[in-house]
Amino acid sequence: MRLLALALLLSCVVAPARSEENLPRTWVEISVFCQCCEPPWGRSGTEASIRPWFERHGVKVYGYRTEARMVCAACSCPSTPKQLIRIRDEDAPRVRALLTSAPSATQRVLPNVIR
Repeated sequence: MRLLALALLLSCVVAPARSEENLPRTWVEISVFCQCCEPPWGRSGTEASIRPWFERHGVKVYGYRTEARMVCAACSCPSTPKQLIRIRDEDAPRVRALLTSAPSATQRVLPNVIR
């Protein structure tokens, strides 16, 4: 009986972790700030500064990547590296709200979801 109770308790503890791993994920562009604007996570723009900023705002980041892109040199143009984070599908609206509420956000459509 004790063994059954222990197995039942362990299944309750392990089950949420398994379901979290199976949630759908989406790549979302976060490089929505102009070249002369400082993003809310700071000028460094590295994964080391981006990931904690989103996690402090309740968005778990499962991946980070950059892609090269050509842009104009004007201050109003988007930043040169295209930065993307991988998040749960359900967090995309939250990321959009965080990015659009940042004081230095551009007027671009936010965020571009990459599938």
